[in-house]
Amino acid sequence: MLLCNIPREGLLHLMPKEGEIAEIGTFQGDFAQQIFDTVSPSKLHLIDPWSHQDREDYQEDRANLSQEGHNANYAQVVKRFAPAIKEQKVLLHRAFSSMTASAFDDGSLDWVYIDGLHTYEGVRDDLHDYQSKVKSGGFILGHDYTNNVGVASHYGVVEAVNEFVRDTEWEMIALTNELAPTFVLHRNPDSPEAGQLMAALVYNVPGVVEVRDFPERGFQHKTWSFGGGKYRPFISV
Repeated sequence: MLLCNIPREGLLHLMPKEGEIAEIGTFQGDFAQQIFDTVSPSKLHLIDPWSHQDREDYQEDRANLSQEGHNANYAQVVKRFAPAIKEQKVLLHRAFSSMTASAFDDGSLDWVYIDGLHTYEGVRDDLHDYQSKVKSGGFILGHDYTNNVGVASHYGVVEAVNEFVRDTEWEMIALTNELAPTFVLHRNPDSPEAGQLMAALVYNVPGVVEVRDFPERGFQHKTWSFGGGKYRPFISV
């Protein structure tokens, strides 16, 4: 696994271009816009219920707005992507990701970005529901791979991803080193597709570090405080 000092926005510039992509969890569409502008997908599927939820494990999530707030976000996404929606380059799926998975054929997506419900169960289900939808040479990416207590007190992303890697053929090939890291999974790190991305990371990102036996080594996203409100997150493996 390559630990890379690059933000997820920078990672997009190194991802394969012009494929069919799905984003789970769109909110106001900011990162979706970056995907669309940077990767120029042939189709970009945006999956989000834009719905207030009363479930207990979602109450601490800042994305759980009132229904009025979600409706406003949905309207904002519709407006910002209106030309692309008309051309069917952007397709909106206003539903829970578990309900939308069956709409995709197996092997139809070049990659998927998971940024929906951040609980262990939510991430686990998205990984399992969408793994078959990704092409044999495709990728699964996801946001907020962190167990930093100041950021992710209610998250289960790390646990769900690590379990998925241990129990399936998928392997972690890259992780961004930032406050809210993005993980990159691939079925075969020795494949041309994975090799091309990893080579691009090593060539373009200074200070890339290879971490072996990951995630078996364990993972802790720590914070070093310097006082006066200044702090820096860092990854310990």
